[in-house]
Amino acid sequence: MNLAIRILRARKDKRFSQKETASLMGISRSALAQWESAICNPSLNNLIKLAEVLDVSLEWLAVGLGKKHRAKINSKDAYLEQEIIKLLILLPTKKKNALLSIVSNMV
Repeated sequence: MNLAIRILRARKDKRFSQKETASLMGISRSALAQWESAICNPSLNNLIKLAEVLDVSLEWLAVGLGKKHRAKINSKDAYLEQEIIKLLILLPTKKKNALLSIVSNMV
């Protein structure tokens, strides 16, 4: 299942129209339609907003991994996790591997 299908499925599961979803996100309906048609992909910030609006996990929405529904966490944890993901995406692969090793030993 690709990103466009996950976006469409999550929106329909919430029983939101494209117009409602776009309005909640502060984007145009046509932008959402382009994401659902795989014409283009949302930015990371829009993907994060979309996951929040549709109440799905960012990991599932972005890459199809993990559980579809978000774990209930407090807002401080959610903010921290979003900031970590934003920074993680910017790291080169070598540093991601090093970080994975460090974090694996912490849990």
